[in-house]
Amino acid sequence: MIIKCEKCKTRYNFDESLIEGKGIRVRCTSCHDVFFQENPSAEIPPPVDIVEPEDEEKGVEDLAKTLKELDIDNDGHVLDMLETEAFPPADDEQELDDIPQKGKRKIKKKISGILSGIIVFFLFIIIAGSAYFWFSPRERTELFDKVKTYIPIEKFLDMGKNKKGIEVIKEGINFSEVKERIVKNWIIGDLLIVEGAAVNNNKFQVTEIKVRSRVLDSAGNVLAQQESYCNNILADEELRNLTEKEIYKELGNPKGGNLANENIPPQGKAPFMIVFTNPTKEAGEFIVELADIKTVDK
Repeated sequence: MIIKCEKCKTRYNFDESLIEGKGIRVRCTSCHDVFFQENPSAEIPPPVDIVEPEDEEKGVEDLAKTLKELDIDNDGHVLDMLETEAFPPADDEQELDDIPQKGKRKIKKKISGILSGIIVFFLFIIIAGSAYFWFSPRERTELFDKVKTYIPIEKFLDMGKNKKGIEVIKEGINFSEVKERIVKNWIIGDLLIVEGAAVNNNKFQVTEIKVRSRVLDSAGNVLAQQESYCNNILADEELRNLTEKEIYKELGNPKGGNLANENIPPQGKAPFMIVFTNPTKEAGEFIVELADIKTVDK
């Protein structure tokens, strides 16, 4: 037979043979409510006689005795629903064990949704930040320089496929004869020219030296930055007549003019020229440093 909890309405398959007398009290394993289940096979009791006042005390005693018999089983315990369920639930009944599993699935689904949202948020931040720095070269350069002050990125770079580290090579490069001047280009306008020579103080040959120059304001903030490979020198006539694109193309040749930026021997000099177009009037000073270098494979 199928019985139903009066409180939570959970339904159970119940062994009818366990019910004796007029019924028993059972406990719901879902909400733990105790309720009385009548015996469907019990005979319909005869009409209850009206208890006269003088028999009231005797009637109360009989009622208490009856309730006591209904509340307990043969062992004197309230029957638990789990003890009396002799048959598996019908196909259309809900398994009690499924309730926790469904709850777990809901919790896992909710956690998965939260994690997916966090991942999407961070991906959006990364993509937006990458797009910003891609279209803002000055900010990108400043960020990279700040990162390099805390993380020695260049120590992990392969410079010339040899055992010499980039830091050792950089320490072996000095700059001499560094100066600046202004040249008037009839297409672009004013050009700030920073030029000098990189000296190889290492005990081995180097190649493809690249120099970086930065223009700073009076507070030390970077206003502009350019890089050029050594041994790419333009004459003043070229500086006055070439377009900006043509100038930077000439200065961006890694091998240098006539391959002069290759196989620079110890104590060898490599002249450089760095060009800034239309320099700002807020420029206070400039600095020169090594941007890149390679060693000669042997």
